Amino acid sequence: MQLDQINTRAGELAAQFGLPSPRVKAGKVPAGWFPSGMWTRPRMIGPVVLFGPAFDDLSPQEQEGVLSVAVVSMAVVRKELWKAYATLTLLVLSLLFVMDVVDDLGVPGRLVFAVGMAVYLVSAVQLNFMWSHHWNFEIDVRVAGVMGRPLADAVIDLDDRQKVQRRGLFGAFLNQCEPSKAQRVKRLDAVFGRPQTASTP
Repeated sequence: MQLDQINTRAGELAAQFGLPSPRVKAGKVPAGWFPSGMWTRPRMIGPVVLFGPAFDDLSPQEQEGVLSVAVVSMAVVRKELWKAYATLTLLVLSLLFVMDVVDDLGVPGRLVFAVGMAVYLVSAVQLNFMWSHHWNFEIDVRVAGVMGRPLADAVIDLDDRQKVQRRGLFGAFLNQCEPSKAQRVKRLDAVFGRPQTASTP
């Protein structure tokens, strides 16, 4: 699929979802992190969706699902990101207050700083996992609600296969940012009901 085709289809999907069309560009997408060939990359002027050659290897249904996720994820991140920043700011201010109190008690400054940084990093990573899981659930529900459950299930299957294809520490980090397939399916079942399966006579 050529970039102009991707851009056109992304615009059509955005209209279906009632959302702004994402900024789409062709670019280098690290295969060890984003095997589907799609990378939502944050930038100062706003996020951009990069598409690489691996996107062409997906089935038409998977391409449709990945494009739907790209459209919805832009809106979800824009809506929710300020909450993440506000929480991190509150965490930093709380830690600074506690560190100041502990420092007044005579605890060595280097120890206070080291412990404070460790607590911040662990808390920030855990909060990132929590937000990412929440965003994934919301994206799944919105995609299923507009495009149908089969497309949402196809995206979940694709994401599940990608987890074993990711490489390195950042790849492992990205895997932790996504809920498991079972969790995502359970969430869709709770919202839309379990898909009907054909019964054998």
